[in-house]
Amino acid sequence: MTVKQLLHLDPQRCDGCGDCVTACAALGHPARLRVRSSAANPGANGALACCRHCERPLCAAVCPTACLQVGSNGVVLPRPERCVGCRLCLVACPLGGMVFDAQGKAGKCDLCLELGRRGHPPACVASCAKGALQLVDLGNQSALQRRALAEHRGAHLKHHLGGGPSRAGGA
Repeated sequence: MTVKQLLHLDPQRCDGCGDCVTACAALGHPARLRVRSSAANPGANGALACCRHCERPLCAAVCPTACLQVGSNGVVLPRPERCVGCRLCLVACPLGGMVFDAQGKAGKCDLCLELGRRGHPPACVASCAKGALQLVDLGNQSALQRRALAEHRGAHLKHHLGGGPSRAGGA
């Protein structure tokens, strides 16, 4: 299964304003997206912490109740009614993409599928005035996007556990 779209943050454009986080929260999502500064890249303003919709998601593999499912479009979706709050997915996720609501149920970025069905980009992308956050079509990327995704793909992943990032076509 191949993910068709992925969020991409250009840290050189990000000014850390937090509008993307606010837009996500305005939809009632519990902090599914976070932008944090990166000590590893002092020239950059931010690093994206959200679900990267892995090809073989570790979060789904460790879930004892099959709460996390990979949809036909490659998006990893939670089924909160199945979640028992064990937080194994939180431990397994290599990028900090899992969050929990006030009831202790798993949640994560779903690329604003409801907005997408209506032809709109995710709320975080629409709110980014600097254009630092983009929804990248993995089948139709610019060379710059492919290079940036390839560089980011290796960072902070628990490859030894076998999860691996989603395949960014040609990158």
